[in-house]
This record gives sequence, C-alpha cells and structure tokens, in this order.
Amino acid sequence: MSVRKRGDKYTVDVAINGKRIQKTVGPNKREAIAVEAKIKEDARRGEFFGFSESAPPFKQLAKKHLELYKAKRSIETESALLKPAIEAFGDRRVNEVAQFDIEKYRAGRMNTPTRFKGKRKPSTCNREIAALHRVFQCAVRWKMIRVNPVSGLEPLEEARGRARFLTKEEARSLLGSSPAHLAPIIAVALGTGMRKGEILKLKWDDVDFDRRLIYIRQVNAKTGVARHVPMSEAVCKVFSSIARNGCVYVFSDGNGKPYRDNRTAFKNALKKAEIRNFRFHDLRHTAASYMVMAGVPMRTVGDILGHTTDTMTERYAHLLPEHRLKAVESLPDWRENAQA
Repeated sequence: MSVRKRGDKYTVDVAINGKRIQKTVGPNKREAIAVEAKIKEDARRGEFFGFSESAPPFKQLAKKHLELYKAKRSIETESALLKPAIEAFGDRRVNEVAQFDIEKYRAGRMNTPTRFKGKRKPSTCNREIAALHRVFQCAVRWKMIRVNPVSGLEPLEEARGRARFLTKEEARSLLGSSPAHLAPIIAVALGTGMRKGEILKLKWDDVDFDRRLIYIRQVNAKTGVARHVPMSEAVCKVFSSIARNGCVYVFSDGNGKPYRDNRTAFKNALKKAEIRNFRFHDLRHTAASYMVMAGVPMRTVGDILGHTTDTMTERYAHLLPEHRLKAVESLPDWRENAQA
C-alpha cells in the first residue's frame, strides 16, 4: 500500500512510469487514500496533476498572475478574491494541487463567516473559485501543469440576482441628501448604469463631449475588449458642472487623486433620504430597469451595461409585460368587419 503514516501525518508514495510521486497529506487517512486514488486515476488517463519539476509555489504564481491582471481589471478585487487561496495553498507547488484540494478548500470557504460575521453566499464563493481558476490557467499556459484542477468543478447554485431599483421620488431624495462630492457620482451612475469602480477611475480624457461617449478603460476579462457608454444630455450637464482644476480624474479628492471609495458618505445619504435595503450597485440596476421600462431592447441595455451574456440582462425581463401588452393592443381587431 502506498499510503503510510509518518509521525502524525499520512504520506502518499506512488511510482508512475518509473517516476516516484510523494505527497504529504495530513492526519486524516481517508484523505490520503483519496489522494492516492486521484493520482492513479489521473495517471491512467494521462492527466497527472503536473509534469514540471520546477513548478513554483502557488503564491509565486498568484503574484505573477496579479501583475498581468493589473492591465485588465481591478487588481484590488482580484487580490481580495485570491487572498484566502494564497493563505491556503501559498507554499504548495502548483503541480501538487488537485481538484480534491480545491473542493476541500471551497467547502471550507462556505463554512467561513464573512468579515461581518454573516453567512458566506454561494455567489461569493463562486467568484473566489473563478479567480483561482484564472491563476491555474496561467500554469497551464506556461506548461507547469497539463490540466487546470478547477476546470472540472461545477459552480455552486446561486440565488437569482435581485434587481432593486429606486422610484423617481427616491432618486431625487437621494441626490438631494448627498454631499456635493457624491451627488454627481450618483447622477452619473443613474444616467449611465456604469459600475462604481468604472466611475471612480474615470479620467477627463475618457469623456468625449463631441461624440457624447464615455470610454471605459477597464478591459472586460471575458470579452477581452473595452467599451463605450453613450452620454445623455443630462449626463453631459453633470460632467460640465464639475470643476476640473487641472486634475486628471473626473472625481477626485483635494490632492488630485481619485476617490477610493464613498461607502460612508453613500450610507449616510441613504439614511438621510430614508432609503433602506439599497446598495450603490443598485443604481446600475435602476438605470437598467428604467431603460427596459422605456422599451429599450434588452440586447441594447446589455450592450450599454457591458453584459457578456443575455442571461445577465434577463433579470429585468419581469419589467416587460406591461409594455408587451401595449404592443399587442396596438394591433387591429382582425375580426372587425370580417365577412361571416
């Protein structure tokens, strides 16, 4: 048997094609047996964990991934998603991490409370595993491993995304309750459906008044392309009302740097406006909802929001029945004056 106990830990020692594979698992014998079975099964299929003897520790691969990822999207978000994985797999070589380890890691994350002591949502866990998949995909591209150990993992079932949106009265109240620096940020979110990170990183060079377009610099990780968001006359007026003062960023603090966050100010504005159960991201839902209710085609709404699939826009489909009814009511009564 290739599973042996050394001290207080079990080790797996398997010979594959003349090469000796050794792994230290831990104090649980069942886990060691499962690892042994996984090694043999992967070897049988010709898909052993890895084949590079010089594969680096996971933390080094994650660091390199983040350096490359910086040019695509928010590195702060990706770093936060990968932080627990780096703590879990940091010193293990990337060719020593199997799907079994990923499954065990995910189960542990689901049982780990959030920083607010709440229950972790499946959607949050799925985002973390997706980031982990991106790291291991780098290892595949760089010939450190043959198979991404995350690829065979089915995502956890998520609750249907909510689409909370403001009434016109609530929107006016929120804008009136917001401090001077926050109100235009909220107005742009309501007028474009842009994400908070996209708005806060916006530069004046990205705002094209002549063509009435906003250039979103962050490249979508799924499509690999940037996008342009059209500006209404109302949004143009918001930008025109902001003093530039020689600053590169549209929304900046007194030192010319972009606002990193507006969580406290937004929370206080909601409290003052007596609006409950609302997040900044719901401003994006508000913009999308009103476009749908105005009869804008779902695909057009998805293009403006930067959705990568139609499914992401379908959450607003419940707003369409009234407008669809109006559409069919416009048709004539075909039986009127018809010959018997």
